[in-house]
Amino acid sequence: STQSTGGKGLVSITNQKTPSVTKIGHYVSPLSAFRSYRLSPLYPYLLTSNTYSHKIDPDNILCRFDIFGVCNDDECPWQHKRDYLMKGEELLLDLASYAYISVEQQKKLVKDVQQKMSNNT
Repeated sequence: STQSTGGKGLVSITNQKTPSVTKIGHYVSPLSAFRSYRLSPLYPYLLTSNTYSHKIDPDNILCRFDIFGVCNDDECPWQHKRDYLMKGEELLLDLASYAYISVEQQKKLVKDVQQKMSNNT
C-alpha cells in the first residue's frame, strides 16, 4: 500500500517486496558468430589472420605510437599489439571455442593438436 499527501506526491511505500535477482548462466552473444566466418571455406585469409583472430577491446583506445611504430612508455594505458594479438595456444583455444564442447574438452583438444603439431616437426 502507499500513502499519499493529498495530491502532493508519494510519501512512502509500504509492504513492498524487494525484487529477487535470478542468476543467469554465461551469456554468449549471437554476434560472436561473425568471428566464425574465418572457419568458412570462403574466408580468403589464414586462420591466424588478425582480421578476426585478435583480442581488441572496442572500449579501449589503441596506442597511436604502437600503431605507427613503437611505444616506449612502460606505463602507457592504451592497447598495444602485444595485448591484443593472439599467438599459439591462445589462438587454438579461441578456435576450439566454436566447437560446442566444455572448456575442459577445449583445453584437451588444444593439447592434442599441439602434440600432433610438435610430432610433425
